Amino acid sequence: KGTRHKGKGKVHRVAQKSVIDRFRLDGKVAVVTGGARGLGKTMATALAEAGASVALTGRSKDTCQEAANAIASATGRRTGAFAADVTKLADVERMADEVEREFGRIDILVNNAGINIRGPIQQLTEQDWDAVVDTNLKGPFLCARAIGPRMVSRGWGRVINLGSVLGVIALPGRAPYASSKAGIINLTRVLALEWAGIGVTANTICP
Repeated sequence: KGTRHKGKGKVHRVAQKSVIDRFRLDGKVAVVTGGARGLGKTMATALAEAGASVALTGRSKDTCQEAANAIASATGRRTGAFAADVTKLADVERMADEVEREFGRIDILVNNAGINIRGPIQQLTEQDWDAVVDTNLKGPFLCARAIGPRMVSRGWGRVINLGSVLGVIALPGRAPYASSKAGIINLTRVLALEWAGIGVTANTICP
C-alpha cells in the first residue's frame, strides 16, 4: 500500500515502508557475545530474522556452534560460532579479526555476555567481584574498543550493551552485579558521545 497523489488527471502511488521494513537488517553482520543461550540466543535469533548474518561468541565454541546451527536452520541466515573470553584483550581482538575474515565486516555489536554472583558483601570474595565486573563491564569495554573503531572507519555501526534495572536501583546481595551494570550504563553514554555524528550509535537496554 501507499499514498495516492493526484496530478494532471493521473494518480501516482508512492510506496511506503512498513514499520517492520524499517527495521530490516539485510546485508548487516552482527556479533552477539554470550550468544549461545538465554537472552543472547533470543537476540541473535531476532537479528537473523531481521535479515542479519550473525556471529555468536562464547567460551565454548561447540555450544555456540550448536546455537548457530539452530538459528541458521530456523531463519535461513548465515551464522558462525567463535570462541572468545571477553575478559581477555587478546581473545577479543582475535575474535574480531576472525569474524571480519569470515563475514567481511562487523556492523552490530551486542555485548550480552554476563554473570551474576550473589551474596552479602561480607561473604563475597575479591575473586567474586573480579569475575562479575570483568565479565559484565570490562568485557563490553574490550569488545567496544576492538570493534567500535572498525565501525567508525566505515561510518556506520550499532553497539548495544546489556544493562539491567539493577544498574539504576539496588537490591541486597547484588553488589558486584549492580555495580557492573551501573558502570555499563555510563560506559555507553561515553561511547555514544565519542562516536556521535560519525554514524555509530551506542545504547544500553536494561531488562
